[in-house]
Amino acid sequence: MIEETERLHAQGYSWERLESLGLEYRFTAQYLQGKIETKEAYIEQLYRAIGQFAKRQETWFRRMAKNGIEIEWIDGNEAAQLTAEKIAGIEPLN
Repeated sequence: MIEETERLHAQGYSWERLESLGLEYRFTAQYLQGKIETKEAYIEQLYRAIGQFAKRQETWFRRMAKNGIEIEWIDGNEAAQLTAEKIAGIEPLN
């Protein structure tokens, strides 16, 4: 992630633009600019932010279900191919 963010910045993407692309880019850009002092702090802050975001998503989905919107949960442990097939509505090959 660090190398990719460095490469994008070298290609002309501003730090502001990179920070707008998502949590990973935001924290990586801040780390590369020296706004986050250590790699350990960068990793800790990023993981905390991802956890907070996931919790907000979970709350949002629960609220949707509570309001009668049907949600089909997909097991995150399934293989990527099975998940893609399930999303596309394709029966998996056996």
